[in-house]
Amino acid sequence: MNMRPPQQGHGRMRGSSASGVSSCSQSLLLLRWLQDPHRREFIAAAAYTVLEIMSLDFPNQSRSYDATLRAVRFWGHDGPMEASFFVNEEALKRIQPDMRPDEAGLLSVFDSHRDLIHAIASKVYKRGRKGSYELGPDDF
Repeated sequence: MNMRPPQQGHGRMRGSSASGVSSCSQSLLLLRWLQDPHRREFIAAAAYTVLEIMSLDFPNQSRSYDATLRAVRFWGHDGPMEASFFVNEEALKRIQPDMRPDEAGLLSVFDSHRDLIHAIASKVYKRGRKGSYELGPDDF
């Protein structure tokens, strides 16, 4: 079975292909090709594989304290996309109950448990993609 979509010709005038078929006809051919149930299954499997390969990464080790939210903010990357995360004070207390309840205390707990927090952030991220994510005590 041919899994490659129809190709448009090279070096032809705009709107035509190597076979003389218009770009509209090319679009219809591609649409029919994509509608084949076997090909749709193949495309879905390939897309799933690509999504599984791409994962959240934390190359930027910076973090900051947000006094309004009483949370530590950090960032993850999924390919070129950046996601911001907040881990709130209650979540950090669940990790380390005897932490100091000030900026230095929250940042210290975050730094001491960065790998755990990143692992939880990855799980929360996989639940559904959005602009920012808050990690609460129930996530730990």
